[in-house]
Amino acid sequence: MPRHEVHEVLGELCGISRSLMKELNVFIDSVRDPIFHDANRVIRAAHWNPEALLYIASIVYRKWGKMGLKAFLHHHLLDYTETLISKGRYGAIFKYAIEDIRRSGFVRLAKNIKTGDLRSLMGLLDPRSYGLIDLREDEFTEQFSIILYGRFVAKVLENIVTDFSFLIKSIESHGYERILGMWRPKHPKELKRLLMEEATIKISQSLIETSKELKRCIQSTIHKFIQLKLAESLSS
Repeated sequence: MPRHEVHEVLGELCGISRSLMKELNVFIDSVRDPIFHDANRVIRAAHWNPEALLYIASIVYRKWGKMGLKAFLHHHLLDYTETLISKGRYGAIFKYAIEDIRRSGFVRLAKNIKTGDLRSLMGLLDPRSYGLIDLREDEFTEQFSIILYGRFVAKVLENIVTDFSFLIKSIESHGYERILGMWRPKHPKELKRLLMEEATIKISQSLIETSKELKRCIQSTIHKFIQLKLAESLSS
């Protein structure tokens, strides 16, 4: 995962002070209880499990308020981006790009004609769907960060807004069972207790607001992070 110094520098791009990010870094990466550490970053198909998020967000909000939630989400989304470029399909593209830049000074990739998605040249590709493109290091950084933001990080934030807007409407109508039925929580009794707390609506509103704020700025964070990771990999 990114070093704490990286979190602190890149957090400033979204208006998060280094001192606040430092506190959240220590909190997130020092908690040993699996209920509260990275186990709560349960993201599948760009969807953060809202039950897991609500538990830890409640703790963060009570101690650091809305800006603390913003720093918390920023930290986890940067960690999520690192996971994306380290594993799976996009990890393979990133590794391929590093090797290609070392070898030739640019990256040759296949680009889907319709979707704009990138693929490495490893494996079979349908020439009717893909065209070859050569990218300089800065061009690859730009296009790769746009894809990671649009297909993953932005969708995580959009889903937080959707989930917690639903939660607020359901709580206001006392539809607790509706939430339990929709979310299918691992700990239904604990979740219902939390839903009935007065502060939960305010926490949910803050999650929605900070997600919208981050959506407007975090693409630049991802771009800078990819730039840093490329430079670090190419110099090693």
